[in-house]
Amino acid sequence: MSIHNIKPRRMDFQFDGEVDRDWLANNPFLTHFFTGFAAQFPEGERFMIDAVKHYRNQLDKQSNLSREVAGFIGQEAHHAYAHDQLNDFLAGQGAPTVAIDKQTKFAIKVIKKICGPKAQLAMTAGLEHFTSMFGTAVLRNPEIAESVHPMIRPMFVWHAIEEVEHNTVAYDVYQQLDGSYVRRIAMYLVSTVLLMTFILLSQLRLAINDPRALAPKSIFGGIKWMFGFGKNSGYIRRMTPEFLQYFKPSFHPANDEKQEMLETWREEMASLEARFLYKRTA
Repeated sequence: MSIHNIKPRRMDFQFDGEVDRDWLANNPFLTHFFTGFAAQFPEGERFMIDAVKHYRNQLDKQSNLSREVAGFIGQEAHHAYAHDQLNDFLAGQGAPTVAIDKQTKFAIKVIKKICGPKAQLAMTAGLEHFTSMFGTAVLRNPEIAESVHPMIRPMFVWHAIEEVEHNTVAYDVYQQLDGSYVRRIAMYLVSTVLLMTFILLSQLRLAINDPRALAPKSIFGGIKWMFGFGKNSGYIRRMTPEFLQYFKPSFHPANDEKQEMLETWREEMASLEARFLYKRTA
């Protein structure tokens, strides 16, 4: 069951003008980490759409889950488009996002050859848990969004909210049409290794392009942000319990805490819709 209404929002974010080179927390290492992560989204989102869409006709067309799948596909399609736009903008700023996108496209082509539809759906359920963890971290810690450059922040927040909104869909489709615990966990582990590998490769590519990220101050600041203790620190370390929850046989992504968290961001989303929702002109 969905924890929130899954409403596709086609946004028209404006990426133009100048943006700080270190657009996240004024830190090159962190900026490269999220640039490399986000640069994989267009092809990654399309992979997940295909994995769920493959089973769409096997669902009861009048069911809540079928309607949620439609919302999921709409949201993910808009995410892919928005990240294509961001990739193009960052490429114009000198980031090797085109190369990272090609790297991701090649990897997904190989995955589709090796893995069957059920494995791809299981992988999608696991990847959606990852994106929901990052979205939850952003919504739970508003200072993260506040540290993002104002030009990129609206998309950052919009994507985080929608990832939490639809985080149950791929999982519910998998459970209804397969449900194998062994396959779910095996593909979760495969997804974890692949995702971390490609983030590392992207980070290295970005660091070669911009060696400032290898400065000790940048690295230590980034590692403290990810894994440290204290104020404005340890955001990835704090995801560990949620990461481990996926291994429970009784796991389900929906919970009341996430629903309440989304409610606190409803006004922010309404403001983003008023500013950026695509308006068709005659």
